[in-house]
Amino acid sequence: MKKKRTMLFRKETTMDIYNFINSKDIEKHCRAIGYRFNPLESAYLIWQSAKHSIEEKHMAYQELMETTENQNITKPHSHDDRQYYLHNFLKQYMEVENKLLCLFNEDGDHAAYSYDVYWGNNKWGNGIIRSDSELFATFHDCISAWRDDWDEEDHVVKTYVYKRWLRSRENPKNQQIRIQLLTGSENVNQLSCCGNVLTGEEKDIFMLFESYWLYVPTPFQKGDIVYAPLSNGIGMFSSSGYDPCVLDFICYHNEDEEWIQRMKQHADNSDMTACCYFLNDDGKIYHECMHDYLSLEYYPKELTGKERVFQPISSYLKDKIDMALLLNASSVISAEGFIDDCQSCLWYTEEGLKLAGLSKDKR
Repeated sequence: MKKKRTMLFRKETTMDIYNFINSKDIEKHCRAIGYRFNPLESAYLIWQSAKHSIEEKHMAYQELMETTENQNITKPHSHDDRQYYLHNFLKQYMEVENKLLCLFNEDGDHAAYSYDVYWGNNKWGNGIIRSDSELFATFHDCISAWRDDWDEEDHVVKTYVYKRWLRSRENPKNQQIRIQLLTGSENVNQLSCCGNVLTGEEKDIFMLFESYWLYVPTPFQKGDIVYAPLSNGIGMFSSSGYDPCVLDFICYHNEDEEWIQRMKQHADNSDMTACCYFLNDDGKIYHECMHDYLSLEYYPKELTGKERVFQPISSYLKDKIDMALLLNASSVISAEGFIDDCQSCLWYTEEGLKLAGLSKDKR
């Protein structure tokens, strides 16, 4: 007897859900294989998008509610014994975000605004620097100062604006709302808060997306050189996610369908990991995981300096070179990096360098 298929989509949607995937390479791969996302997975992709404003996300949630069944999204074995249904949850979630936006935009309530901007010297974000601001009495003053500081020759990687309430007897907790702006605009992409800004029930709704784990097919293989320019996840070990790394494996690699279903029931979004080889500033390699494999992309730039060590690591992991060549190549690249570091500290005239035997012809 055939199993009855549950109809999750009530009618055809015009929404391009692939466009909400942060990684252009994963987006391209999912389009190519025609991978279909269920309503909850679609809602998650909308939520995590670093390419859309809150307003655009809310419009997408509305369309999702109009075209899908109101399915139960309660996780089995969850500590939260309440029942959650997709449409009801999305309505409540949008209400919480709208409340945070209203609180953020209200002036004159014993709070101050500041911004944090991460800048890059070119479109790939090399030479990331962080610029934090003074305190401002209004959001308008804060955003105006941010706009005055913006230089079109620089590339803004990430922009955060904070609203912090002054602590008092009436406000003993550290209340704060942080917004992240879409790159190069004043539109809000993401919200976070701390303190008693939200009630306990509102916090549960606001954090619910983080309790889900998704399987999304990717094109990446062991040894690929990748980075995560749009990642908002933890564990990238850089302020921007622009640093390259060599992929060892994505959490679901070599796992079966039973394992994937178990992760959907028991794991959360911090378990959406990719284990990679990263590079320290001192040239040392370490193996660690990042927690946002959905944002991985192929690294598009030529490797230079110490980052060249990723090439022999990649070739070794892809079984193109042996261990001896990997070690020898890594030693040579590391030594060249050490020499470059030493020479970059020599702020002397050409005449002085020649007298020290370090003229350009000798280096």
